[in-house]
Amino acid sequence: MAGSIRALRLIAACAFLFACGKRESLFSSSESMEGFTARRTRGGQPVWEITGSKLVREDKISVTGASGFFYGDDGKMFLRSDRASFGEDGSALELEGNVCFKDSVGKTELYMDDLKWDEKRQLYVTDNKVRQVSEDAVILGTGLRADKDLNRVEILNPEVVSSARAE
Repeated sequence: MAGSIRALRLIAACAFLFACGKRESLFSSSESMEGFTARRTRGGQPVWEITGSKLVREDKISVTGASGFFYGDDGKMFLRSDRASFGEDGSALELEGNVCFKDSVGKTELYMDDLKWDEKRQLYVTDNKVRQVSEDAVILGTGLRADKDLNRVEILNPEVVSSARAE
């Protein structure tokens, strides 16, 4: 009898440890949370970090009141947008509504309505209006392409180039 109880305890302990080792999604089919931070890394290095006032997870993770940072070779760049969405693994990032980026020293700012990560081309893209403000000039245009670290940013179809800083 004592051997049977010991065997049952061993089986129960193994089942418990096995269940604890399973990796399950942190979310059910539809959940939300208030105040959080999400991070994406590549090769152990941070790619972006987003803090938001509310997170809702359905088929993608959606964030309202998003702010945070993009990390690149040149340091980090502040970001802000009304909404952000991404896959549970941090892929397919999309920013929408009043998107703003500022470099860490505050010398360059980018403003646009949306920005999406194109996994196939390994670029951040938008086909909508963009405004880049620096100490030297203001550039307005339609469309933007940027590398994964936002180190190389190209504004497509520039419409106006001004030598005065306008807000």
